Amino acid sequence: MSASLRTWAARAAATLALAAVPLHVVMFAMGHHDPVITTLMVVMTGWCALCALHVWRSGRRFHRPPVMHLWAMAVTMAVLHGALLAGPPGLTGGHHGHGAAAGHGEGGALMVGIIALELTVAVVCAVALRRTPLSAAPAGQLSPP
Repeated sequence: MSASLRTWAARAAATLALAAVPLHVVMFAMGHHDPVITTLMVVMTGWCALCALHVWRSGRRFHRPPVMHLWAMAVTMAVLHGALLAGPPGLTGGHHGHGAAAGHGEGGALMVGIIALELTVAVVCAVALRRTPLSAAPAGQLSPP
């Protein structure tokens, strides 16, 4: 994969991650979470924004570690948002004993949108991190990461 395509993909992932920040602010404002979950969300949103800014500021130079961190944060946030949406036993306090879909129509729809955005960030980061184009790999065999 060319350096310019990697840089473009990394910047696209950073842009998408930064676009998720206002959505998280809306979630905070809705107030459906207990203080522990809210604090965790604020910290993770801030960390994600810092990683995204670092990736964006790298300019025309592609650096793997910040993109890997952004990928890891996007996957982690998608999993945590999914857990909050489903309402597993350890995380139900923030949603009063139900998953977000059970009683928070707008909040549930917004969370599904955030999950989709986080998964998109992860996929675009994976594209940026890819070392060998599919056309260069032998038929039926993909290169290791």
